[in-house]
Amino acid sequence: ARMAGPGQAAAAANTQTRMETALLHKKKVTELVQQVSQTEKVDPDVEEVLLEIVEDFIENVTDFGCRLAKHRKSQVLEAKDLQLHLEHNWGIKIPGYTSSEDPKAGAKRPAVEAHRVRQEFIKRPNVAAGVP
Repeated sequence: ARMAGPGQAAAAANTQTRMETALLHKKKVTELVQQVSQTEKVDPDVEEVLLEIVEDFIENVTDFGCRLAKHRKSQVLEAKDLQLHLEHNWGIKIPGYTSSEDPKAGAKRPAVEAHRVRQEFIKRPNVAAGVP
């Protein structure tokens, strides 16, 4: 049997540490694929790429959220910091965390409402001219 050299031992330890700290494991990627299709398999290289994409995405969202919290002069990262970034930059809405704190969130903009009224007026038959 061949003994592992110091470089191989360090690489194995690094892989073990990564597996322990990873947000998503290859096993979870396989489970997600199985939920979509029982017959599909994922190439190990694809699994690695997907794991890197997930880690980069989470790091990006967290970093931006921290910068937003700092901008608010807070040392606490809150869901609204992440939510703002996800909605604005990714179009992802977090269920239960809508922009309800934003007073404009539920209100229609006057220009949009005025346009809708004009469109209804245009579509209505012209009763005065006798046109059906």
